[in-house]
Amino acid sequence: MDKQTLYFERPPQTSKGDFEWTRFPNLAGTTAPNGETCLYMDAYMMREFGHAAGLGHNRFTHKIMSHLVEHSVIRLASDDEYAMKRLYGDNNHHAIN
Repeated sequence: MDKQTLYFERPPQTSKGDFEWTRFPNLAGTTAPNGETCLYMDAYMMREFGHAAGLGHNRFTHKIMSHLVEHSVIRLASDDEYAMKRLYGDNNHHAIN
């Protein structure tokens, strides 16, 4: 697989310390060969798009919009979906269904 380089203003903060990116959701939270915890890239990018769409941090660490990136969280929670619908309307075809 080709290497990808991502640049962030600040690197993701995780409760497990250092991490290795993975594109495979079934590897989220497992230990990479280098001993780092695998962080699912698609979930982290979803979180960043959530910020761009107007969502803030959630106080619960088991939610994707938490201030800490949890290795095992791979999708939006129902309250995040509700917040998106509140921001963009229930009938907006771009809102999460």
